[in-house]
Amino acid sequence: LLFVALALLRTDLVLHLGWLIRGWALVALLAFSVLVLPLFRSQGTSAFYLAMVTHLLLYLACLAGTWVTGATSDLVVSGIFPFSDAAGYFQDAIFLIAGRDLVYSNRPLFTGLLATGLGWTDLNLKLVLIFFSATASIAAFLFAKQVARGFGLFTGFVVLCFIFWFYRRFLGTLLTENLGLTLGLLGTALLLQSLRAEKYQVILASYGLFILTMALFARAGAFLVLPAILFYFLYSHRPNSVVSERWCSVAAGATALAIAVGC
Repeated sequence: LLFVALALLRTDLVLHLGWLIRGWALVALLAFSVLVLPLFRSQGTSAFYLAMVTHLLLYLACLAGTWVTGATSDLVVSGIFPFSDAAGYFQDAIFLIAGRDLVYSNRPLFTGLLATGLGWTDLNLKLVLIFFSATASIAAFLFAKQVARGFGLFTGFVVLCFIFWFYRRFLGTLLTENLGLTLGLLGTALLLQSLRAEKYQVILASYGLFILTMALFARAGAFLVLPAILFYFLYSHRPNSVVSERWCSVAAGATALAIAVGC
């Protein structure tokens, strides 16, 4: 609530603070500790959503601060205009909207999503960047919550900070990390939840594997993690061969479906 009030009363201060949070790891740690941690460790539905909204506002403040400062890097020009690989994804998205084929990129999932977003927003790049930042923030928060429930509050909060420190380089850009990281976090969060769930374990694990596989197609990464997870499903219920075979079959089916969609 304090952060929201400050954003309403002193927008300029929040924007400059957002740029500092993005640029300095220690400032980000301080901001997360003061604004997010008290709500992150609280119990209850209201505290959960307040923490998620506060975390989201921090991401958006960093994004808006980047626009205000007009910073230029190897990924973006004047804080918003895509450069290098990001420019190729942007041009291919425009080509798709115009009914032409891909020319520059070999990441059709991300380019297709970018084209959809640009089409829905009437080529409003800022709204698309807000969408990417917001979804990454929500995915990071949900994943950190699952980590906190399984491994403790401190571990979950550290994971939340490390995700931000990694993603801040790609915040406000049009690189595939926006989609790959978001899907990867959501898929892994579902897999973690399936380990503790008393019901619907197979369904949660299948959804998690499907989303995780799509993340690897959106942003190529450690594909060998997929057979490793399937191997775990096969042997985690080894005393019960029927359950083990069912887990492995459903998980393998979800992975194969994602591979078919990605190809």
